[in-house]
Amino acid sequence: MTAAVQAEGLTKYYGDRRGLEDLTLGIRPGEVFGYLGPNGAGKTTTLRLLLDVIRPTRGTVRVLGGHPCDPAVRARMGYLLGELVLEGRDRAADYLRFLGRVRGGVPAARIEALAERFDADLSVPMRRLSKGNRQKIRR
Repeated sequence: MTAAVQAEGLTKYYGDRRGLEDLTLGIRPGEVFGYLGPNGAGKTTTLRLLLDVIRPTRGTVRVLGGHPCDPAVRARMGYLLGELVLEGRDRAADYLRFLGRVRGGVPAARIEALAERFDADLSVPMRRLSKGNRQKIRR
C-alpha cells in the first residue's frame, strides 16, 4: 500500500540555521497521526515541506503517491492554519475566489452555495468580520 505521506532524510536549512534535520516518516492512508514537539523542533517546517511551500535542502518527500508540486497531488491536499490574520480591504468573496484559484479552480457557484449554507456575508471586507465569521470564511 502506498503511504499517504513518505519522507526520507528530509532536511531543511535556512542558511546556517537548521529548520529540520534527517526526518524519515511514513504515514499510511487512514492513519491518524499527531505531530508534537517543542518550539523550534521543525513541525511547521515539515508541514511547509509537505505542502511544497518550501523545498528541502536534501531528502525526498512524497504525498499521496506523488510529488507535492504536482497539480494533481495539490488538488487533493488541504491545510488549515491554527490562526489566520485576515485584515485586508478585500471582501470575503475576493478572498475565497483567490483560494479557489490556488486550489486549481473552484466554481463561483460552489463558493456562493457554501456561503449561503453557513450564512456568511461575502460582501464584507475581511478586516470587518467578527472572529466567528472569519472562521466561517477560512474553513
